[in-house]
Amino acid sequence: MGKHYWFNLSDGMSCDTMFPVFFLYNGGELNAFGWAMVVNLPSSHLEHPAPSTYGLFMKEVPSCLQNAGTLSTMHIYLTDRVYKDLC
Repeated sequence: MGKHYWFNLSDGMSCDTMFPVFFLYNGGELNAFGWAMVVNLPSSHLEHPAPSTYGLFMKEVPSCLQNAGTLSTMHIYLTDRVYKDLC
């Protein structure tokens, strides 16, 4: 899914101040962005990663996320190619 870039994440930050948008780069090119919200939004169009996976897509994981509840994310790809089952 590419390299995720998050704005101003830090270990001790409050989840209330987490910026809900992230950018994704593949091969050094921006090709997607996404939304991430600390709320359970049930939908087959959203992902709900487990806290144990946050370190795979966040360089520094805010400690507040460990007990904040469900994270709902959506990736929006900026491409003219159609991908089936991208993730």
